[in-house]
Amino acid sequence: MKYRTSITAWYLNMNRICQLLRRGETDLPLRPHRTTLTDESLERDRAQAAVKQLLEEWLHCNSIPSLGSLLAKNERIAEGSLFTIYHDFYGKGLTKYANLEMLPRDALAEIHNTLKYGPPMKLRILYSPANLTCATAWWRLMGHTRLFALCYAESYRNGELIAHPYVIGDFHNGIDHNGIELEAPDQWFGNNYGEIPPAEIDQFSQIQKIYQTESHAPKINILKDISELQIKQSFAAILHETEVPKDWGGEKSDLFSSNISINSKHVSAAFLFKGPSKFLPMQITHLGKNGDQIDRLFSEPADLLVLQHCHKVTTPVRSMMRAYAAQVHNLKYFCIIDGYDTVRILTAYDRI
Repeated sequence: MKYRTSITAWYLNMNRICQLLRRGETDLPLRPHRTTLTDESLERDRAQAAVKQLLEEWLHCNSIPSLGSLLAKNERIAEGSLFTIYHDFYGKGLTKYANLEMLPRDALAEIHNTLKYGPPMKLRILYSPANLTCATAWWRLMGHTRLFALCYAESYRNGELIAHPYVIGDFHNGIDHNGIELEAPDQWFGNNYGEIPPAEIDQFSQIQKIYQTESHAPKINILKDISELQIKQSFAAILHETEVPKDWGGEKSDLFSSNISINSKHVSAAFLFKGPSKFLPMQITHLGKNGDQIDRLFSEPADLLVLQHCHKVTTPVRSMMRAYAAQVHNLKYFCIIDGYDTVRILTAYDRI
């Protein structure tokens, strides 16, 4: 299933985007003549809307990697390389320009944060306030906020990546080719980076009864003595999958199922099971070199990618799953089932 999302652009560098798309101003639906400031403003709005729509289509048709996936593959962030990112950011530098009637030519602001897909790396996205699209954009890019950006890298030194944006904005509900808003799970919801809680999967919905009756978190130590194969077989039985594939070196996932639905809508799902051999909170290093098991999992032709572990799942692992799920050309849903939810699911379905 090809999920769609649209972008509300708060920053839009029209010239840079036209160069990227190899289009000129003559390709845009602009009015040939303007006589008033209102006409000029309307013309600018039309041009921005046209460029944004072209960019959205380009992003959905071109495989621009997320920064998290590049870091997971340990790929060199070369000067000029393109990447997308959907993350929490802190704004800096806009306040001093907010009350000026005219921006100085060298006006510069940024959004930044420290990324934790592996070794911490600071990302700074520098931009000119002159390319903000509206008054609302000023406060959206101040303070602490979650944003999407398409950028190119300027430099990467000493754990700091400096980049410049084509667009900065928000994700919002997907629209199909007829202009009709899509319904979940046909659209991709970015409010939680595409993450689906286990209880929202219909086949695991009985976990809700456990949540409602438990007075404390389950004891995950009971999973120490249950093998990965037993866990896999139990989940396969819950999903009414009769065949459990054997492990082999080139596998991308441990179990693939079409017997999955979210809010009564069927989807396909690929599972990656991590047994109790390392009964510790899951780190990126537990998922192959540079977390390449996540990379392989997300290469499966599935709508939902499920990572199961017998212990806690650390923040860097969740951040990497989010980075892969939020690649605009290949948006995915994902679910993380940690040791606590594993015990709850197995208990709810009498598998433990």
